Amino acid sequence: MWSAPIVDQMRRVPGNLTILREHFTTPDEPYIALSLAARIVTSQYNVLGPWLLGPHVHASNDSWLRWPGFVTMVAITVWAIRRGRGAVERRLLLLTNAVICVGVLSVTRIFGPYYEYTIRWFWVLAVMNVVLCLRVLLRGRPTPFLAGRRMVALASLSSVALVGSTTFQAVEGLRLPGATDSRIVSMLAPQLREELDPADRYLIRMYDPYTLNATGFGTLLELGRSGYEVGVDLYFAAAALPHRVMREEDVDSVLWVVVGQPIERARLDPNLVEIASADPRSNSEQQRAIELVAAIRSGLERTGRDDLVASLERPGASLVFAEPPLQPDVADDVRDLIRLGQPVSVFRAEPGAKVTAFDE
Repeated sequence: MWSAPIVDQMRRVPGNLTILREHFTTPDEPYIALSLAARIVTSQYNVLGPWLLGPHVHASNDSWLRWPGFVTMVAITVWAIRRGRGAVERRLLLLTNAVICVGVLSVTRIFGPYYEYTIRWFWVLAVMNVVLCLRVLLRGRPTPFLAGRRMVALASLSSVALVGSTTFQAVEGLRLPGATDSRIVSMLAPQLREELDPADRYLIRMYDPYTLNATGFGTLLELGRSGYEVGVDLYFAAAALPHRVMREEDVDSVLWVVVGQPIERARLDPNLVEIASADPRSNSEQQRAIELVAAIRSGLERTGRDDLVASLERPGASLVFAEPPLQPDVADDVRDLIRLGQPVSVFRAEPGAKVTAFDE
């Protein structure tokens, strides 16, 4: 898995690993406050945390059963292991909690906006702790792992069956957005091929409040596959690969891939010329999208999340991943809006032209 990045690091300057190191060690935004980091950790490291109740449940930290209960459970387990001299269990508990300490350190290095989905790896650490503690406490004393093979096998099969059934229920109604994004790119590509000169070089920029630049990267790859020389700014080097990085002064045109409501602002900018557009929605779906946007705005204001209203028109991670999580009815509206798809337009600008449509 790591062979490709290592080869890239050895052959290119800067390599992918260097870009990642510089990105995370010298961020453009400040690291999150320690108080927020502590709240993040305690919301994950608790008995009834997201690992058990799911990502859409924000576990409050005011109950003794949550993170203080978790710490107490681990402490009692340590005491039980010390009395029973369970070497294997002691090593496993030490390992899992050492990794958790590293996880806590990594949380303090988060910069910019915090979104819950970025630390879901914490679920694995929490589950490992819970399973190990329950194994020790329910047996009353630690025993060798080879003992009770039948019971271990039965418990393992039961766990696999439980995880499998719950996973199936979770993904049964899941609709992956890839097909919609691909359809949008297939609608844009013919229009762009008519407008663009294959002999020119193009810098692609993206303004996407909804799909984490999926359409923008899709457009980049499609044009590249069609023989156009296209690239991105340096801050997308890790995502698009270093060989696709371009400087604005070295290109013939700048292409802006704009998604959703910001399209109207872009059309008012005299330095932007619209050269392609696509909308995967039917007329009824477009009307439904208008209703959903209004409902989301109202829901955010009603629940005291006014600060997130601007996220409907600004790039960033989806509102689905907001922390604390949105109220269920508001989150459902956001998911419905994303499932409908969004209109996309591509605008051309001259290199060096001042584009004001996307000023914050």
